Amino acid sequence: MRPKRFNRIRGTGSALRWAMTGLLVLFCANTWAQPFAVTTSTTIENDNWYPLPARDMKAAAADTALAELSKGGYFRFVQQGAAAPRHDAGLLKFEISLIGPAETAKLTITLQVPDKPTYVSSASISVRGMDYQGIYNAFEHIGTVSAKRLNTKLAALLETKEPARHTTRTDPNAGKSDRTAEVDDPRVKAEYERAQRLKHEQRFEEAKVAFERVAAASGPGTKKWVTLARDELRYGLPLFEAKQWLIKMGSPGNDPATLRRTQRKAENLFRQILAENTDSLQRTQEAQRYLDELAVTRAAIDNALRASSLSRATHLRIYLLQYYAEYGECPGRQAMEGIVKEAPAAFEIMGYQRSADQANLKVRDPETQYILNITCSARGIQLSLN
Repeated sequence: MRPKRFNRIRGTGSALRWAMTGLLVLFCANTWAQPFAVTTSTTIENDNWYPLPARDMKAAAADTALAELSKGGYFRFVQQGAAAPRHDAGLLKFEISLIGPAETAKLTITLQVPDKPTYVSSASISVRGMDYQGIYNAFEHIGTVSAKRLNTKLAALLETKEPARHTTRTDPNAGKSDRTAEVDDPRVKAEYERAQRLKHEQRFEEAKVAFERVAAASGPGTKKWVTLARDELRYGLPLFEAKQWLIKMGSPGNDPATLRRTQRKAENLFRQILAENTDSLQRTQEAQRYLDELAVTRAAIDNALRASSLSRATHLRIYLLQYYAEYGECPGRQAMEGIVKEAPAAFEIMGYQRSADQANLKVRDPETQYILNITCSARGIQLSLN
């Protein structure tokens, strides 16, 4: 484990800043000839709003981002035994910003290396109306997205072999004047069109790299394409991807776990759009409309899965009724394990407590992931869901 310090630092007003620092080494052989050390820091800024404990926010956002960064192939993480940072070390900074009134969370990653450009990526998400697990998943989402965006920026940089060229044409109406009219840079235009093709082929990671490359272009004939590419990265591309997840939700043969995972991916993307496009009422309304529809769908799915779990547990209830009718008592642990094993539906015992006049069994339904409570007593066998 790399050494860490956990400090609480008060900021101005009611804002609190939590800081966690550690030292690790990242090797990036593709961009820099020599490996370099980078100290890492994670800060959490809020206005007395705590959607999750600080430790959970750090684990869900920053740790997830670190794990995602390691997949890019541009960095290799190496444990550093020395507690003191190296003088030639850069900084990989994770800043979690919480906006209480808007119930929005944002993760910003900044990569600073001596004598190199500074790279910044970020991702935001709305957590309004979400429970603990939903908020935790949302923080994991911004950790993954912000890290992928940083990897994408590096990929766009590494794959750009030469600067984009531009051309001009003489204005035919200019007479003898020297005025020229700017035309589209053909290479930037072609790259933007390639990015759109990749998007529609659902090759989203490749599309992001291509859009980032266009967004980083400069010079005559690039302004329009740079604007369009940046808008794709914050709106068009995530919207298209979210809609693809909606389509997959309707695929036949989806098991409950896959259905929930697919729905969560779509919902997180719409919440990301909601948080990153606050300057457009039309876009936020559109994202909210999809979120409302997903909320209705999620409730319907949850009701169906709850009913399914209770139905699957019916055989357990019948077996326990038969046992009590024969022996006049609730089964012991070994007998209960045998009853659960014999039931047609597979259940996992999570806990079992038995007293003189009552027994409480807790099982997990692997099909729906719900936890069921089964109470055995002289009053009968009762089933309930957590």
